[in-house]
Amino acid sequence: MEIYVAKDNQKLGPYDLEEVHHRMKAGAISETDLAWREGLANWIPLSQVLGLSSEAVHSSPPAPPPVEEAIPLRSSGLAKAAFTLGLVGIPFWITIVIVAAIGSASGFSEQSPMMIGTGLVMFGGMGGNIAGIVLGIIALTQAGFTKGIAAAGLTLNALELLGILSLMIIGMAMQ
Repeated sequence: MEIYVAKDNQKLGPYDLEEVHHRMKAGAISETDLAWREGLANWIPLSQVLGLSSEAVHSSPPAPPPVEEAIPLRSSGLAKAAFTLGLVGIPFWITIVIVAAIGSASGFSEQSPMMIGTGLVMFGGMGGNIAGIVLGIIALTQAGFTKGIAAAGLTLNALELLGILSLMIIGMAMQ
């Protein structure tokens, strides 16, 4: 008896009974996978195929049943990059705000090399957040990938950018 097995949207086989049992023991297929053999009109669980007697009617297997589009199980590289930029931004911005606060409290003028350097680093950080936002948006539009990491990266970067812009506006208003 030749048995075909549908696993991960692929038709495997034909296998003889011994090979089916060997593959089940190895974990390559399971008794819940859909299977077909001569005599069956449709694909049914392998456990039922193994329990049936052989009444041959059909000579070629029908196409496996249509499988609904699987939920994507991985994130795109762009989503991971956006999320990484957002995660790296958290300690980055905390450090920059502390350095700027210490510099301001220590009496450094806006033209001092330390404050100019801090300002330039802030603009670089904002560029990183903008890049994270763009990568997150692109990742959200990609088909076939999960959207959670992309949305988290987009959100982190947007919140960091809005937070630092708010601090800059508050700082300018206080002068």
